[in-house]
Amino acid sequence: MLESSATRAASGNEFRRHWRALVGSMMAASVGVIGLNAYTGGAFVPELVAKVGYTREQLSFATLLLSATVALVVPWVGQAVDRWGATRIIAIAVVGEALGFFLLGAAPARFGWYAAAMILLALLGVGTTPPTYARVVAARFDRRRGLALGLMIAGLGVTAITAPPSSGADPPVSAGLESGVTCSTGVTAGSITAGTASSACGGRR
Repeated sequence: MLESSATRAASGNEFRRHWRALVGSMMAASVGVIGLNAYTGGAFVPELVAKVGYTREQLSFATLLLSATVALVVPWVGQAVDRWGATRIIAIAVVGEALGFFLLGAAPARFGWYAAAMILLALLGVGTTPPTYARVVAARFDRRRGLALGLMIAGLGVTAITAPPSSGADPPVSAGLESGVTCSTGVTAGSITAGTASSACGGRR
């Protein structure tokens, strides 16, 4: 009984001491490059098809390029996190993600440019994917690490529910601006949140 009480107390202490890092990581991971693009991109498909002239097959292929690029690059990001710490990688990646969405919006309305911008977005923002934030959480939670990681990933579900309606049912389109301006607005909020997660790191990697 004494051991059980001590275990519960230790678990409660983890959440009291590190809740800021957990909440910040949960919110920041939810607007990472994969989640934000996946959950808001569909809102712009009809306009991209009707006004820009892309086909649905082209847009699906562009998303495949982004996902494949992230899958190829993320192991090296993991090595960078091991070497330099999650805080530095997050700080660089949130700026890169915002820049990537801006360039996506500024790209000429030709599919080759759009596809290239999606690959660049993946390269610049790959550090905003959940594994980077998982390092922040795992470094601070021991006894309740599984629960903490589960709560962090739950942020993606919140984005899946709230992001599509906030993107607008009939967004205006001007060349490639639809994905860039609207999504970069979300990334701006994500950058602020990521800063919260980073500041809560307390000097730990």
